[in-house]
Amino acid sequence: MLSTIIMKNIIKTVLFLSFGSFFLVDCSNTQPKPIEIGANEMAAAVEAEMSDEIVVTQSQFEMAKMQLGQLAEYNFPTTIKANGIVEVPSKNHTKVSAYAGGYVTHINLVQGERVKKGQVLFTLENPEFVQMQQDYLEAKERLTYLQSDYERQKTLANENVVAQKKFLKAESEYRVTLTKMEGMKKRLSLLNISTDNISAQNLVSSISIKSPASGYITDIHAMKGMFLDPTDVALGILNTDHIHLELNVFEKDILKIKKGQTVTFRIPNANAATYQAEVYLVGKTVDAEKRVIQVHAHLKNKKDKAALIAGMFIDAEIVTEDHPTKGVPESAIVSEEEQDYVLISKGKKDGASLFEKMAVSVGQKQNGFAQILNSKDFSGKEQILIEGAFNLIGIE
Repeated sequence: MLSTIIMKNIIKTVLFLSFGSFFLVDCSNTQPKPIEIGANEMAAAVEAEMSDEIVVTQSQFEMAKMQLGQLAEYNFPTTIKANGIVEVPSKNHTKVSAYAGGYVTHINLVQGERVKKGQVLFTLENPEFVQMQQDYLEAKERLTYLQSDYERQKTLANENVVAQKKFLKAESEYRVTLTKMEGMKKRLSLLNISTDNISAQNLVSSISIKSPASGYITDIHAMKGMFLDPTDVALGILNTDHIHLELNVFEKDILKIKKGQTVTFRIPNANAATYQAEVYLVGKTVDAEKRVIQVHAHLKNKKDKAALIAGMFIDAEIVTEDHPTKGVPESAIVSEEEQDYVLISKGKKDGASLFEKMAVSVGQKQNGFAQILNSKDFSGKEQILIEGAFNLIGIE
């Protein structure tokens, strides 16, 4: 220990000078001059050497930025380790395709780009789009005639002027054409072609495929110039608004997991940052091969979404019980010959701080604090060196 070394050196100096003074007395008949040793420092050093106290001067205390503290109550929880991934619900995964085939004429997207619902993703061109609009217009014009004929035949049938058979035929043709026209209208609306604007003068041969949801582009399969079939997936969109955790817990621990428990997790090999979530749902089936059950957890802080990406691997701890017990900051504990110690303050003497070592039994360590299992031994010992103890123990 640094202070012990200083004190030992003082003692050695005192003894050497004392021995020298005796030598001078033996060799000379003249009265030797007294040597100024510093009585207080010598007395403190001798006393510290004899009692195993550690003496720290005020300047040493300040230079080493030492701090005093107390044994306090901290929360040392019981946890269960788990691992898993960052995930989003299946309903937030979207695969985009077209309701009709066509050639891709424009696409300007990159993977990871954010898109909004209703935004144009790409355009398709196909002559069949023109034919579909033409068929719709023809059906619409024919329907006008058939509706008029149907209403006329209905009036005549009610007056028994024409046979019922003729009226039924007019009614059938009208309803069949109406059904066809409504079907064409629905099909065109799926292609984002408004039937309200269709006329013989503005038939279009290309359509715009709009985003069905907001999110991020995860994969792109469509390229400019390629023919996209209705069954082809053009691209994928992921909505991360409801990002969550899917954890794997061994079946031996699953009965300890309950809804509402706190989950502390981090991204391994990424950074030292930790995040918190809360158990929302405990699975009801066991993986036959891995013998684990899936636990679903929601983030406590929505701002943490910015740092997380779906598919990330995570290490987690699920807090099953809280144990408020006595502890100290980890910086207060030092080890010497496989034994842990703290330094207890014994007050001051001649301006110097006095400390003594006290063996401790350390339990859990959590968030920079260490659990002291023998806290009852601290009765009457109020002040502990919580910063700088490492500099005073274990130095020879």
